[in-house]
Amino acid sequence: MTAPSQLHVLALYTGDLTRIPVGQKLTRSGIHKQPQPQLEVGADGAVGDHIANKKYHGGPDQAVYLYTQADAEAWAALGLQAGLERAYFGENVRLSGPSSAEVRPGDRFRLGEVVLEATAPRLPCALAAAYLAGDYPGNFVKDMYALGLPGIYTRVISSGTLRPGDVGEWQPAPQPDAPTLQELMQLHKARKPRPEALRRALAAPVAVRLREELQEKLAKAEARLG
Repeated sequence: MTAPSQLHVLALYTGDLTRIPVGQKLTRSGIHKQPQPQLEVGADGAVGDHIANKKYHGGPDQAVYLYTQADAEAWAALGLQAGLERAYFGENVRLSGPSSAEVRPGDRFRLGEVVLEATAPRLPCALAAAYLAGDYPGNFVKDMYALGLPGIYTRVISSGTLRPGDVGEWQPAPQPDAPTLQELMQLHKARKPRPEALRRALAAPVAVRLREELQEKLAKAEARLG
């Protein structure tokens, strides 16, 4: 098990519902998040943060979305300058610390009085790409999969108030054989994933939406193999 490492809260964000042009239509979304001087975190997530598509976003297992500065800076080489002036990735918290490629379900983030537990990667979509259309010259969905830096969905273990500058720590989970969020991202994309990879993922404390998807993939894989 990796030892805990220190991190800092750099910025906090919430969003109202706005309409984002996606193709030929306007889609309601809460992805356009703005900086906040503090963030109240309850069991269901960031207070004051609005979610339009609750089929894919929000809920206790995807309550707070983290994106690390290390991941944000990796996009600079591809042309996206993701500063702290807004939530470029739709995140609630920008923080220093590990790349999301290293994080596993069950890892905990102790940020001041708030404790969050990693549950799933965020998967890129057409709406996120449309939101960044004026800032990013490339194919956001394709490039996020290629970079393998999905950010970190979390469930709330302990509620409280977050403020920029709060000091915390990343506490890796005691299951070193659990897949990383990067591996889970690729498992989602795989057309014919190996059953053993799916079982390994299902043994981790992943978010309920991801668990349902993995269970469905496993059933199909087992049926395919007879």
